[in-house]
Amino acid sequence: MRLRQLVFDPGVLHECRLEGDSLWLGDGAGVMFRKLPGDVGNGQSASQSIAGSLRLSGRVRFANQNRLYLGGEKLRIDGMVSGDGEFVVGGVRHGIVQLAGDNSRYTGAFVIETGSLMLSHSAALGSGKAPVTLNGGAVVIGAGVSTTHDLRVAADADWDSHGPNGNHDGTIAIDAGATLTVKNGGGNTMTWRGGIAGAGDLTLAAHGTTFAGDRPNTLSGTVRVGGERGATILARASRVNVIAGPLTMTHSGTLRWAADEQIADTSPVTFTGVLPTLELRGHRETVGVLNLQGDARIDLGETGQLSFANSHAIAWDES
Repeated sequence: MRLRQLVFDPGVLHECRLEGDSLWLGDGAGVMFRKLPGDVGNGQSASQSIAGSLRLSGRVRFANQNRLYLGGEKLRIDGMVSGDGEFVVGGVRHGIVQLAGDNSRYTGAFVIETGSLMLSHSAALGSGKAPVTLNGGAVVIGAGVSTTHDLRVAADADWDSHGPNGNHDGTIAIDAGATLTVKNGGGNTMTWRGGIAGAGDLTLAAHGTTFAGDRPNTLSGTVRVGGERGATILARASRVNVIAGPLTMTHSGTLRWAADEQIADTSPVTFTGVLPTLELRGHRETVGVLNLQGDARIDLGETGQLSFANSHAIAWDES
């Protein structure tokens, strides 16, 4: 069946599931989940879902006008997506469009404009070669999901992990003037093994991210580390840079080493906020100039070594 527009407008708080034949959505078509009359309570669900397969042959917009509250207000695509179109995510901030199936037969692109694209299957992004483009909004990674697609962050956008996850092996390119903010809500985790490039900024606003593998990050913008619930872990191969540009440690941020030499020798390090921490755990590191704008904690472990460039103006408390 060929459709131009599909609108979910339940009017009351209840689920709706569309089953049946495959739907063909051409250029300019759209799927909309309109605003519910109220928030969905704990243990309730008013998610709207498509169980059948979708074929995309042009630019098709998926929009959820309901922000994620307790998880029962998603626009779910449970069936298989195929075709060579462009899957565009709109809707309100934190409005979830969820891909729950194996979309290996989809060779098209994904563009996130304002809403959130949630991946609940490791093949949710299909087999296309184009990077997922974030012009805003968020990528949300479901529990146990790994990803291989490249990402291009063209404007401020978020990465969020829902549950303990697998690996991200794709490259992330962050354009100048854009910031990718990693949230990892609820102390969830993700291992990044792909390289991060570009002139934009990366903010690790919550812990739970591990950098592993042997591919260097070349991002020239600022990396900011903050948040609570554990540490951001540097576990790349020795002398493979996780941080190539400036590092700023912010409120309660903890950066933990699991290998030697994870930061470029010329990278300046700034401490700001309430007691951010570097935990070397016996590893060695060389960085650039130290800039103390607030208190800081450096834990070398028993045999750790941390060398700064000329930072003679800093007052040290070695107690």
